[in-house]
Amino acid sequence: MTTRRTAWTQAYVVVRVDQVPGVKGMDEEAAGPAIEIDGYSITVKEVVLSLDEATREVERLSVLNAGKDCSYHWQGTRLFTDGGSFGSKGTQR
Repeated sequence: MTTRRTAWTQAYVVVRVDQVPGVKGMDEEAAGPAIEIDGYSITVKEVVLSLDEATREVERLSVLNAGKDCSYHWQGTRLFTDGGSFGSKGTQR
């Protein structure tokens, strides 16, 4: 039986951490408000469905942007494909 505790897919987010406040990697209106913490700007670049893809993308972006005041990381997360979360029933599309 599928429940909210099991109705998710393992996913990975690729994030950019800028050491210069205010640097934006995306249009703020489309991406939402900036995430700034202690002089760092955090941008979620994308969500992928495999750890291998996440690590490859972090490595690619790190090489591509070497010398800039930023770094790239991945973080495991849950993707609720029905649009919900642990705290909701979701919305069928």
